[in-house]
Amino acid sequence: MVFCNVYRANVEAEWKELWDYLVGVQNSFSLPWCFGGDFNMVLDPSEKKGESCNMVSIRNFNSFVLQSKVVDIPLSGITFTWSNNREKALWARLDRFLISSEILLWFLSLSQNSLPRSLSDHNAIVIGERKKDWGLSPFRFCNGWLKEKVLMHEALEGWKVCKVSGSTSVALAAKI
Repeated sequence: MVFCNVYRANVEAEWKELWDYLVGVQNSFSLPWCFGGDFNMVLDPSEKKGESCNMVSIRNFNSFVLQSKVVDIPLSGITFTWSNNREKALWARLDRFLISSEILLWFLSLSQNSLPRSLSDHNAIVIGERKKDWGLSPFRFCNGWLKEKVLMHEALEGWKVCKVSGSTSVALAAKI
């Protein structure tokens, strides 16, 4: 897997050059890719608030995503990763990870998560797997435990001490 940190400058004349360069470098390696960083660009007008979007730049960015065969995995926690912190507020999702779709075959539940903003005007983002909550693990009884006299004695004492009201099935479920 190839990781590539991206910082795209705000100089419009250099944007297409960067996209072409990244696609060219990517084509020289037959490995899955992860592009991450500050792209200084949104993929969709909904990712920007407070100012109009440059639709040509959005089309070029989307063209890069298609050419490089990467996907933008979900961002959890926040909508925007950058703010100008001024009275006339601007917000945008400029920071992201774009990954090859093959990576999703290895890590089925990848997501991007934002970290709290501190000194920067950007939220740092991290990539990781969402944890699945499989619930409580079931109790399993091993018949070999019955051969241990001390364990059997402790189990019987514990059973007697545990007082549960209700039907027999409710009491059994509560004691187990």
